[in-house]
Amino acid sequence: MEKEQNQNIDDFSLVQIFRDFYCKKMESIVVITYLYSIVFIGLLIFFAVRFSCAQTTKGQILYAALIVIMVQAMSVMKVFAFGFIHRNAIFRRLDRIEKQLLEKE
Repeated sequence: MEKEQNQNIDDFSLVQIFRDFYCKKMESIVVITYLYSIVFIGLLIFFAVRFSCAQTTKGQILYAALIVIMVQAMSVMKVFAFGFIHRNAIFRRLDRIEKQLLEKE
């Protein structure tokens, strides 16, 4: 029982999470996540500069709305990455539960 609890803790340790996410088979997901994040941050900065240079209230509202959209896009990218980060640990835990159920039968 003690060994099983230690394995569950190890599945969700910070080191194990990073090791799972930055492995060779997740390379494409990491690249996609970082590229989109860089694009969204770049657009956010661009819209913030344009917001400060806007002459009309209508222009300020437009750029403020675009800034909010970029912040939301960054949030979606974080949720996307979060799902992939925890995917391997969840699969390991499901496999362990499956083995336990097979052993009991």
